[in-house]
Amino acid sequence: MRAHGRCQAEHHVPECDGIGTDCDHIIAGDNHSLDNLQWLSHPCHKAKTERENAERNTRRAHTRKHPRERFPGLLDRPGRGGEGLPPIVGVTAG
Repeated sequence: MRAHGRCQAEHHVPECDGIGTDCDHIIAGDNHSLDNLQWLSHPCHKAKTERENAERNTRRAHTRKHPRERFPGLLDRPGRGGEGLPPIVGVTAG
């Protein structure tokens, strides 16, 4: 075992106890070769995963093909851009 049970994180978090308990992909994906795996403490693994997810979500938001649209059901309701429309049939005010 190349890590000898120690956390191999590049960036340790304060909660890290130095014990490698979680097997982590160095580069995310399906490459399960030993060269792409490392042992991390649970707090370091959690922090790395959260950081990678945030980076991925930011990239996805910037590459969105279509702008987000408002939910259609909200457009025809008074006070939400649908002022002056007739009331919905069968619905009474509270």
